[in-house]
Amino acid sequence: MTGGVGCGGDGGGDKTFDDPAFAITFKYSDEFEFADDVSARFKVGGTADGKSKGIRLDDKNGIVLQQFALTTEVTEANLERVKPELDGVVGEAAGRMISGERITAGGLPGYEYRLDVPRPVGARSRLAILFDGRTEYTVNCQSTGSKRGKVEDACQKALDTLEAK
Repeated sequence: MTGGVGCGGDGGGDKTFDDPAFAITFKYSDEFEFADDVSARFKVGGTADGKSKGIRLDDKNGIVLQQFALTTEVTEANLERVKPELDGVVGEAAGRMISGERITAGGLPGYEYRLDVPRPVGARSRLAILFDGRTEYTVNCQSTGSKRGKVEDACQKALDTLEAK
């Protein structure tokens, strides 16, 4: 599926993820297809607001974007307070203790994790968890085998070009 709702491109280079359900945008390569029907094989926790979209190379490789409503505002000033909970939830999914690295993407503070995931076999996730007040965005870049480089490049492009609307 190409050119889904909220995505556009000129057919030669980059497209823009700009879905009206999300208050962020980012660029991605036209090698990827917009996906309305995604499900994250790896969940950080919480309940998605019914907002889960993505871009994919195939059914095992791509980026899943999820949005979560929070009861407490998370800002640069109190970001450190959520880290132990995030480390615990991601560590549980990873099957080992893991510590996120502090990042900023599009002016949004957050943490990034890299981990192997159980399904599909041989999959890895680069997980960026970003906060915009009472909204959490999870950018899950999942890759397998020979597609790992393309997904990693797409993930970096998405994080480098991410902007809050």
